[in-house]
Amino acid sequence: MKKMLREVITMKTMRVISMMLCVVLVHLIGCTKKEALKDASTADLSEAKIGALAGSTGERFITENYEHAKLFKFDDIADAIVALKESEIDYVISTYITASNIAKHNTDILIKPGFVQAEGVAIAVNKHQTELLSNLSKVLERFKTDGTLVDISKRWVKVTNTPYERKEIPVHEAGKILRVGVTPKDEPMCFMVNGKIVGLDAELIERIAYELKMKVEFEEYPFEALLTAIDSELVDIAISNISSTKERQLLVNFTEDYFSNPLVLMKKKR
Repeated sequence: MKKMLREVITMKTMRVISMMLCVVLVHLIGCTKKEALKDASTADLSEAKIGALAGSTGERFITENYEHAKLFKFDDIADAIVALKESEIDYVISTYITASNIAKHNTDILIKPGFVQAEGVAIAVNKHQTELLSNLSKVLERFKTDGTLVDISKRWVKVTNTPYERKEIPVHEAGKILRVGVTPKDEPMCFMVNGKIVGLDAELIERIAYELKMKVEFEEYPFEALLTAIDSELVDIAISNISSTKERQLLVNFTEDYFSNPLVLMKKKR
């Protein structure tokens, strides 16, 4: 009986934590970007070996703040985790949702307490497509207020290994093509399942496209090449856990943030 009670309590606790995580992350959108948080998370990075996704704000944060740290750049965050597991590096810097998903599947990986830097993610848009930017922003704002964004987040952001609740999004087959650049290597934001691009970002843009009577056509690129693909007009937009920074705003436009996903550090259990 006691064992059953503990299991029930644990299940309820995990559900509560999952719901709180979703709500907190959605409502943290208003936090200041590039705000370095003063805590113990960065205390021992000065000469550490740190892995980061190439072209990410994590890479930039280490470059700008820890000139004596040894930075290792990876095209796939999974490769950085392998290097961490094999003790080739001391830390991996990544967004919180990515890190929590990795820790969920790897019991030998820990997330250091505290956020390294506040981050919000947005949709990047070609600078010449101002009407598209306006249309995307209007639908996104409606999704924030009518509960659609919270619903999407609750189904993709999980602290347990329960299956994702995927929903089929209707498609305007005859609609104008919306070319969307993605890097589908970042579960649960944007990743591949049985040859299909899925995740929070994928569902969000498919829903927005439907509202605009458009049809999504995903194009895969390395993360560091996404904004160049937009600027070169190879794609119209990119949505793949991208933060809007002053440097990136020189190349592309951004919608308002639709999700909060701050930077954290991962390390191997000792």
